[in-house]
Amino acid sequence: EDSVYYDTYTFAASKGHGYQFQFENADHVTHFDGVLELVTINPNTGEEQLVALSDDEAPNNYSRLTFIAPVTGTFTLRAAGYDRSDTAAYQLVAKACDSALPQITGDLASTSQTLGASDCVLDFPEFFNDDSTHVKLYSLEIGPNETRTITVTSSDFNPGFQLYGPAWGVPCYYDYQGCGKAIAVVQDGNTVTATITVSGNENCSEQGCSFSNWPGEYTLAVGSVNTDQAGAFTLQVSSLEPPPIRLVGPESLHEYTPTL
Repeated sequence: EDSVYYDTYTFAASKGHGYQFQFENADHVTHFDGVLELVTINPNTGEEQLVALSDDEAPNNYSRLTFIAPVTGTFTLRAAGYDRSDTAAYQLVAKACDSALPQITGDLASTSQTLGASDCVLDFPEFFNDDSTHVKLYSLEIGPNETRTITVTSSDFNPGFQLYGPAWGVPCYYDYQGCGKAIAVVQDGNTVTATITVSGNENCSEQGCSFSNWPGEYTLAVGSVNTDQAGAFTLQVSSLEPPPIRLVGPESLHEYTPTL
């Protein structure tokens, strides 16, 4: 639609801290398609900047937005319907982590970590079948054309994790996986692993274009796939070596001198 009804909320955020907003219908009966927008003022331009967008990331077409504040300052949250017919009594829940999230900027060797009851609570994580669970949150920086493999192992509980795309400094479009949506989910046994390649390319087809896997600061949430389980685990983040050069077409018929 050209316009929709919305409510506005402002809040103060601290750099490096994690925040989550859950936006849902108050009675959980009436159909309601909610949308969350997170905006702030770009200090370089003085203009409003869209930081993150959430639509259908939570069950029943509700919205769930998770992000790490890139700067300390005031942010604005808009709670709206997908179109003008989506009006209803709603519930908005806001949660925050009390301390700054550990930041992973490159490879991380297998490191001992602990999941406990004092860690942040994540509502409806993709790897968990109940309503909420404690998770350990990390900030993971992934640059252009980089590939990261994340591995979590625990003998104390069955681990799971998910990765939220970056929500800062890049455009946010619907169908863009970087807007608060889980892009890597695993849950099986005592070791779970997933690989993500970041490019920021625009993928186009006859049906249209979509954006995915932009470079930036991702949010990694590690938890247990079972209720009230906690304990020790190891976390490893490694880079994938570039694939070997393949010579195809006319170039393969000529002498090739590689440069190291």
